[in-house]
Amino acid sequence: MIYIIYPIYFLLSIYPKSSGRLGQFLGRLRGRALKPLFKKMGKNVNIGRFCSFFNTKEIEFDDNSGVGNNSNISGPIKIGKNTIIAYSFLAITQNHKFNDLAVPIGNQGYKDPKPIIIEENCWIGARVIVLPGVKIARGTVVGAGSVVRDNTQSDSIVFGNPAKFVRKRGKPKSSPK
Repeated sequence: MIYIIYPIYFLLSIYPKSSGRLGQFLGRLRGRALKPLFKKMGKNVNIGRFCSFFNTKEIEFDDNSGVGNNSNISGPIKIGKNTIIAYSFLAITQNHKFNDLAVPIGNQGYKDPKPIIIEENCWIGARVIVLPGVKIARGTVVGAGSVVRDNTQSDSIVFGNPAKFVRKRGKPKSSPK
């Protein structure tokens, strides 16, 4: 089945870049084409162009979520409802072992994967990296280029390398006139 699905996804990816309704339609069509590979694929899931997916049977997308072009996602990962992820997102759930100094790192194998959870209504900026075992709480905004290595608080804004808490979301305080 994978030999049929990936060529369809690839053909849908090489279609000229488009924004607006055509772009949304093609993104949802890519999501539908990949649905059989994933553990869960909700309704209205938008998959960007030229994304890479690994350990697909451990990847879950909930309703109205999406991931941008050129993203690289490895399961296990859960992406909640109404979560939007910009382009070049990188979800790392597994690392190399490297403790034995007598053995080359490439020959030491891998650590067990740690799941990533991105709860509902999050916005993950462009080129964000999320490391193994991280939980991004409901309503979190992660600034572009951030490296998220720790869990976040709900309705928070974080950014940086490593990502740090900036403030809670909500109405900004009005400035005096």
